[in-house]
Amino acid sequence: RYGEPNFEYSMAEAVKEGHLVDYVPIARTTQRMRDGIKYDSLTEEEKEQLDKAWEYEQAKKLMEGIDVPKTPRDIEKGELFKYIYNVRTVDIVIQSLMNEGLKIQSGNKIGKSIIFAYDHDHAQMIVNRFYELYPQFDPDFCQLVDYSVKYSQDLILKFKKRDMLPQIAVSVDMLDTGIDVPDILNLVFFKPVYSSTKYTQMVGRGTRLCPEIFDDGGDKKEFYIFDWCRNFEYFEQNPNGQEAVVTQSLTERLFCLRTDIAFHL
Repeated sequence: RYGEPNFEYSMAEAVKEGHLVDYVPIARTTQRMRDGIKYDSLTEEEKEQLDKAWEYEQAKKLMEGIDVPKTPRDIEKGELFKYIYNVRTVDIVIQSLMNEGLKIQSGNKIGKSIIFAYDHDHAQMIVNRFYELYPQFDPDFCQLVDYSVKYSQDLILKFKKRDMLPQIAVSVDMLDTGIDVPDILNLVFFKPVYSSTKYTQMVGRGTRLCPEIFDDGGDKKEFYIFDWCRNFEYFEQNPNGQEAVVTQSLTERLFCLRTDIAFHL
């Protein structure tokens, strides 16, 4: 029928015929991301983050007539990104990219890379931690790219150019789809993805051919995907994925709570 596709050209076929490059999957995790977090093991700053979230949970449930204990609780693995951003985990992810990612300039410089972050606060923390770990790099080397950044489109244009910074873009949704940067050599999935369409598009950011990207004149043959959130495993078990769940940030949840309270009062 009119408007319906009648031909599917898969990524595997495009790779086989030399129109795209394939990726090397690198599945990673940390103990905290795998098993969750015990409250007693948190730093004081992390406990403060959780206490704010629990205040919201308790007030919301009380409004619904549900009595909840006020004692702290542990974080299940599926809640990690919802409530807390852990410095140690972020450091491990950044160091893994810098040490093991594909490099250019005779191995002296990490190739163009995208880190897919969970939300704005998570992305900002990644950028901040990068410069704590690598203060020797140019201030533009690793940059946040999301809708809160005033000149985000200008950053994207610079990211597309081989001889311009940023070299690492920490993205919240803006670079998931619709950009063409052949120089990309590394993708870091630092958030779970549930939509198969979106996942395929995100992977596609690294598949573009790129001639003579290496100093010896070598062409791009592959790129790396560092998966820290079990996306490989999820889509092996659920190839069609599911509709992405819309989540609210802590700030949004607290605002909604205050609005609810004001309405009831």
